Amino acid sequence: MLHHVELWVADLGRAAPQWGWLLERLGCEPYQNWPAGRSWRTGETYVVVEQSSALRPDTAHDRYPHAGGPDHCAAYLENEDGFEVELVAGGM
Repeated sequence: MLHHVELWVADLGRAAPQWGWLLERLGCEPYQNWPAGRSWRTGETYVVVEQSSALRPDTAHDRYPHAGGPDHCAAYLENEDGFEVELVAGGM
């Protein structure tokens, strides 16, 4: 079972709404809120979006989405910082 995932971002004010809507659509509920971060939870698993001073805005995430296989459908979303999330559905 997945315990938690942490996403470190350069700008929390921009990233929290960009990730929050997706996490809520996936069944997570807002869980914690502090000056440098937010979290969403489903069951015992939670996702943290936290601002990190170690990140620079000029270092975008760079990866290509993968196809997911012949019986899968994959799509991806990219935010303003160039960070991508890939969504894969099986049994299509």
